[in-house]
Amino acid sequence: MGIDYDAFVIGLAARAHPMKDHDNFLRAAASFVADHPNALFLLAGEGTDDDEIIDRGIAEYGLNKAVVRCGRLENTVAFNCALDVACMSSAWGDAFPNVLAEAMACGVPCVTTEVGDAPAIVGDTGIVVPPREPGALVRGWAQLAELGSAGRAALGARARERVAQRYALQRSTQRYIELLDYVQSSARLS
Repeated sequence: MGIDYDAFVIGLAARAHPMKDHDNFLRAAASFVADHPNALFLLAGEGTDDDEIIDRGIAEYGLNKAVVRCGRLENTVAFNCALDVACMSSAWGDAFPNVLAEAMACGVPCVTTEVGDAPAIVGDTGIVVPPREPGALVRGWAQLAELGSAGRAALGARARERVAQRYALQRSTQRYIELLDYVQSSARLS
């Protein structure tokens, strides 16, 4: 991706849609880059390479050199492996945001807004902040930046383990079987 080795890379994988609140992300990016001039922000997802709101935010917040627009992703693993921090900035509507589990599976710590199941997915392996508060995103990113690369790697390893324990296919299948058994036994009792 042509990223400098010393860049601190924060990525947002989300299609261009008001629910994903790219403006919140970009406002936070503008604030963060003032204190972290080596920060680089990757935007990926359908429409992120050609969207008026994103265009306007990048121009208005002076982020032309700090934002890379990747567009629709073909390889989420490569994208996530390029990141120091994965972010979800949604304002509403994300039930089970796969992007968090995918980043965590790659060993990338996350900063996410408190939307849907995001807090349950991330748990204590990342940072959960209120939606629509760019200052909260900035503080979350700063906390992870302060950990250093070794601290982020350790947190990312815990995130990977959390996803494997809670959301691996075998575990999910077992939970569905348990649910179906419960429903069947409850139906017999009625």
